[in-house]
Amino acid sequence: MKSRFACSLIAMMFALAGGTGLSAAADGATKGEAHYENWRAAWDGGDIPGAMGVLKTSCEAGYADGCTMMGFLNQSGLAGEVDEVAAFGAFSRGCVLGDMNGCDSAGTLLLIGGASVRNYARARELLRARCEQGSAVACSDYGLSFHLGLGVPAEPAKAAFLYGAACEGGLAAACSNLGLLYAEGNGVEVDLQRASELFTRGCEGGEMAGCSSLGHMLLNGIGGPEDRDEAIRLFQMSCDGGNEHGCNNLNFALRASGVPGKPH
Repeated sequence: MKSRFACSLIAMMFALAGGTGLSAAADGATKGEAHYENWRAAWDGGDIPGAMGVLKTSCEAGYADGCTMMGFLNQSGLAGEVDEVAAFGAFSRGCVLGDMNGCDSAGTLLLIGGASVRNYARARELLRARCEQGSAVACSDYGLSFHLGLGVPAEPAKAAFLYGAACEGGLAAACSNLGLLYAEGNGVEVDLQRASELFTRGCEGGEMAGCSSLGHMLLNGIGGPEDRDEAIRLFQMSCDGGNEHGCNNLNFALRASGVPGKPH
């Protein structure tokens, strides 16, 4: 999904340099890095507008990380209102300037963002290219497009392949998503032992959805012995980590045990 970026990255970098050559671009990036180093101090001091101003200056000076960070803050709303259009612009510039996190984030936003930025065809192009370059995040999100049928008919077997590549690349969320496919027999043969292993791998990697899914298996004795206490521990971990399903599962398990559910 990123072949346009992948194929024309060097040309676009020259264009952004304004025709002044690589040395000028390098000088700008150095100045941008100097600005970038100041943004966290402003942020930690509660000066959100100041922090965003520093990142903007850093990005405009050609420092890729400044662009990508500005994109994350615009997308998340941590610096104010969510602005996906501004986020996509910042991610795209970060990508052009050579930050592959910016490339991955631009593709993901095109895939799952709101109507103002969503473009399934372009997202798949960008994510496919980055996946081919070895990005676990891009492989996982490219797989998500096949899993959910985003802009194309669902192809769960292809999703499973891509999730597997991303999981082996160290992305915990991909391990959890692949676990779901094995648990449901969607695109692969049902394999509850494999599903449990993948949920465990996802949970241990910090993916709270994996913790919740593993807890569900343990609570109901799916694919192995029932272990209510461990299930509740996993639900609590998932809920504390911000996973809504984990909170719902926790309340269900507590009520089933005669303990009042907890608000969240």
